[in-house]
Amino acid sequence: MYMIHPAYLMDVLERIIDGEKPNQVTVPEEIQQGSLLALNRMLSILK
Repeated sequence: MYMIHPAYLMDVLERIIDGEKPNQVTVPEEIQQGSLLALNRMLSILK
């Protein structure tokens, strides 16, 4: 996080306000399913 420059952050936030989706990553459906399963398992440990 220390490497995020305030000017870069401002640029990204302004683009979001303008309706853009900067730095959006698309992942194939079959990878999404496995990733969501793993994420849900990790988050359930916190309960």
